[in-house]
Amino acid sequence: MSLHRTHRTGALTLVVLAACAAPPARLQPPPTPARADVAARVDSVLREFMARNQIASLSVAVSRGNETLVQRTLGVADVAAERPATNEMAYRTASVSKQFTAALLLKQVDRRRLSLGDSIGHFLTGLRPEWRKLTIEQLLNHTSGLHREFRQPSRMTEDLPSDTLILWAARDTMLSAPGTRHVYSNVGYMLLGALVEKSYGKSYAAALRDEISRPLGLRTLGWCTKPEAGVTEVTGYAYTPQGAMQKATYLHSSQSLGSGGICASAGDLAAWNRALHGGRVLSAGSYAAMTTPRGAAVADGYGFGVRIEATPWGTSSIFHDGGTPGFAAQSAWYPAEQLSVAVLYSGLKSPAVGGLLAKQLGAIALGKTLPAPTEAR
Repeated sequence: MSLHRTHRTGALTLVVLAACAAPPARLQPPPTPARADVAARVDSVLREFMARNQIASLSVAVSRGNETLVQRTLGVADVAAERPATNEMAYRTASVSKQFTAALLLKQVDRRRLSLGDSIGHFLTGLRPEWRKLTIEQLLNHTSGLHREFRQPSRMTEDLPSDTLILWAARDTMLSAPGTRHVYSNVGYMLLGALVEKSYGKSYAAALRDEISRPLGLRTLGWCTKPEAGVTEVTGYAYTPQGAMQKATYLHSSQSLGSGGICASAGDLAAWNRALHGGRVLSAGSYAAMTTPRGAAVADGYGFGVRIEATPWGTSSIFHDGGTPGFAAQSAWYPAEQLSVAVLYSGLKSPAVGGLLAKQLGAIALGKTLPAPTEAR
């Protein structure tokens, strides 16, 4: 589920949208500030953040152009075993996964196997009658009118096929008429995950591996619970109401189909940002569609699996965050500055504070100043 709750009251400026409408021809880092200075400031902020917030682990990757400025991982991957977390370990990325679902489907649009105006009922069965006319675009930008959630808490640990997930979701009616409101919906992205499997003729995990992870050399990026050989997944932790840390409630990744089932290291998320926004994944037209809010999604700045946000210094960022039991994640790309920031957490008490940290790291890399994220003990 997404942790971002801020609602926008008007359309973003054309200047902001234009900055995100097409991938840059080349990745050239701007001349500010020096790598060593960024690393020193980031290290100081991370030490303070870890000291103030009792979390199990934190992994960060910041890059500018093709240059990695900082890659750090602090804390432990397994509290009981006191096993240190490392840069190579994978975290659950939660709703940051949605941009991968969008990219997989847009690759099929580029191949003319799908169209954004196609109705989901043309491909999937088991839908409510009123769902059949929902378009792929409406599902991608959360203007379908579908409910937010569909899962059953008593069955969260089960490995379930998409047919069962669709059956669960189909118990609910529509929240609003399609195309009239932006309502964040994991139901919609579950249907899109099922469409990925249908259109590629293979599991979502296999499509992700064959279309994204292997071609781009992203070794840790894959379907949670089924990592590639040699990839270790960090254990998720959460806090009880009494303030004690414990292993998080387990949610089987099959139940996050399309909406949040992907694991990755911070370094691979940063590499993904460079590839996607550097024009190595989609055609210029599909990339523009992905990063340009349209229709009822404009007010919330939502494209396809990403949000477009104005920065305090007058440019823009392409951003998404996420949270799932035991984990939180933020991934941001600043197109004007060609900067990537990826931050992954296990056992973070306040996801909102995690989002502020990610934005502060972006500001540091650009020589800007934002207030330090704080949380009372």
